[in-house]
Amino acid sequence: MASGLAHRTVDETRVSRFSAATGDRAAHRLHAHFHCDACRRVFCLEDAQALMPALPPGFCASAVEVSVRGRCRDCAGEGASHGA
Repeated sequence: MASGLAHRTVDETRVSRFSAATGDRAAHRLHAHFHCDACRRVFCLEDAQALMPALPPGFCASAVEVSVRGRCRDCAGEGASHGA
C-alpha cells in the first residue's frame, strides 16, 4: 500500500489479499509468495527472490510479483512431495 502499512497480493480470481507490512518495503517488493490452493492462505517466501527483468527503453516497473501455487505444509501433510 502507498502508506507502507500493508502488502497487497492479488490471487488468480483477482481478489486482493493484504498482510501487515514489516521491515524493508523495497525488499518486500522483490520476493515470491506461495498461494495454498486448499486453505487459500498466502505465505511470503523471503528466500525466493524475484528478479527485476530488463525492460525496454521508456518502461518503468514499480514491482515484480512471483507466485508459487500448491498446498501448504498443513494441507499437504508432512509426508507429501513438495517438488514440481
